[in-house]
Amino acid sequence: IDVTGSSHYCTIVGNHISENQVHGINWYASYRSVIKGNVVEKNNEIGIYVSGGGGNIIIGNICINNDQSNSGRDGIRLTDTNHNIVVGNRCTDDQDAKTQDYGILETGTSDYNIMCDNILTGNAVGAISTIGANTIIRRNIGFVTSNSGIASGLADGSYVAHGLAGTPTTVTLTCLNSTYDGEPVIVSWDRANTNSTHIAVDIY
Repeated sequence: IDVTGSSHYCTIVGNHISENQVHGINWYASYRSVIKGNVVEKNNEIGIYVSGGGGNIIIGNICINNDQSNSGRDGIRLTDTNHNIVVGNRCTDDQDAKTQDYGILETGTSDYNIMCDNILTGNAVGAISTIGANTIIRRNIGFVTSNSGIASGLADGSYVAHGLAGTPTTVTLTCLNSTYDGEPVIVSWDRANTNSTHIAVDIY
């Protein structure tokens, strides 16, 4: 399905789109449109490609085993487009030899997009890759952006696995024992030594 020429207020709903020579859905310079409930699979390049425009809703689609040409393409790709909502989609690759690079990829000048509550497991390279400083990513299966837990037996300089998809930008610590041998205990986040797998903890 190819929508071009600055089309607005369009709707693509409930289609089965497979084995095309290029993209499953190619959406160019469209504003305030909806792509909903489509099955987009085994296309030669991108499953759903949104380029330019903005303010669109991409919801409840299945993008599976795309990029059959194995040319570095994705389930959903946003290029040079802002203020889109990408929610409730399943973008995965269940082939033995995986071809679909990312579940969702944001490129170019894209920003201010929202990507929430998607299932993004099993892709060849990763679940999500974004470029926009203001793009919001929340509650996606396969790409953990928030976590919590309890760690015990820590000493000053300890590391604790955080289980996130990348290095955390905010950490809140609460000490369960406010004193030790009658002395107050202070626990703080060592941001400088935190990395993509562990947070570092200072204990005084």
